[in-house]
Amino acid sequence: MASLRQALAEAEREGAGAAVQALRDQVAEQAAEVASLRQALAEAEREGAGAAVQALRDQVVASRRRRWRRCGRRLLRLSARALVPLCGCCATRLTEAGSGGGVAAAGAC
Repeated sequence: MASLRQALAEAEREGAGAAVQALRDQVAEQAAEVASLRQALAEAEREGAGAAVQALRDQVVASRRRRWRRCGRRLLRLSARALVPLCGCCATRLTEAGSGGGVAAAGAC
């Protein structure tokens, strides 16, 4: 693009009318193409950031589920040893959470 602008400036100095107009057209086309590429890049960056944010959200959710399952399994083991009394409802929820079927809600009842 810089070389086109330089050629345009030289042609204008020399007074070549048709050549000047052709170079102006080329410069305008190049500028439009650069603007289009910049817009496409900006859109891609926004979409990429959105994908990165979604990936982080998915990681957080997966981490929470793993933590709940671990806690649920520990509570079930303690309950089995009669160290932590659990009602049937909570034990069922913890069992389901431990198998990956949901998130434990111990003490909800």
